[in-house]
Amino acid sequence: MENNVLAPIYTLPEFEGRIRPILINVGLERYSSKYSKHTYEQYALFYFLMLKIEWKTSYRRTVDKIADLNIHRNLGMRKAPHFTTLQKFASRLGVDVILRIFYLLRRKGWYVAADTTGFETSSPSHYYIKRCDGINVSGFVKVSVLVDAKKKLPLHASVKAGKDCHMHDIKMLKKQLSEVLSLKPRYFLADKAYDSVSLRQVLLEKGITPEIPFRDYSKIKKTSRSPSVTGERRRQMKRFNEKIYHKRSVIEAVFSAVKRLYGPGVMSKSSKLQEKEVILKFALYLIKVVRSGSSRQKAIHIYFLLLPP
Repeated sequence: MENNVLAPIYTLPEFEGRIRPILINVGLERYSSKYSKHTYEQYALFYFLMLKIEWKTSYRRTVDKIADLNIHRNLGMRKAPHFTTLQKFASRLGVDVILRIFYLLRRKGWYVAADTTGFETSSPSHYYIKRCDGINVSGFVKVSVLVDAKKKLPLHASVKAGKDCHMHDIKMLKKQLSEVLSLKPRYFLADKAYDSVSLRQVLLEKGITPEIPFRDYSKIKKTSRSPSVTGERRRQMKRFNEKIYHKRSVIEAVFSAVKRLYGPGVMSKSSKLQEKEVILKFALYLIKVVRSGSSRQKAIHIYFLLLPP
């Protein structure tokens, strides 16, 4: 047998039947390199990272609990990994791998809602983030999320450290829209903060109806390049469907569920690890909701650890 591998005492159905196939389909390699010691599979390390999010613990405490509960033995390992092994794997893990989980599990939906929320930083290194990103952080991480407003499924997530105005969110949102166009949504739901002429034009060009309320103080000047902007805006105001717009409240329910299940804060210090931790929370929530068999049911806090009867 391979180094550090034992026959499992009993298998974890959640890992073998759900997590491992997902990680294989998103392109995560079994080992980080063909020259590595092949001591721990990346699938198992990713699973341990998910348990860290689930338990809301540090790397040290997570590894201690894994050893105490003999979870590593259930995955065929002789010993639990050192906490630095898990931390280095998190640093090495690409954000694109986590985002592919959204692409793999999402379903076609007509209503796409967008909004932003914040996660508190429990012990951030402000100096590190300022040196790396060149910005001052005031204690929270901002995430922009797209959600299927009918099935309550996260479709995409993008993270930005620090306080930015919603114009930066709109620029980020335009990039996100290209990721969900394959779902062929019919309606785009967002609050007044996303009231942008350029965003509306992009949505209409893609065949998506924007259900975004108009700002009371917004003024669009008539120019030679866009002579009918004002008239088109008035026609959009008349076509605004408030009943469909109220489906946007589903995204607030998703934010509440994620924060109740996995905590309202992040424990990572570096900006890169904070980004991965926040996106992983929404990916973990997506896996649980899809696994439940019905996305209309409330997300239930079920641990991945399935002990034998």
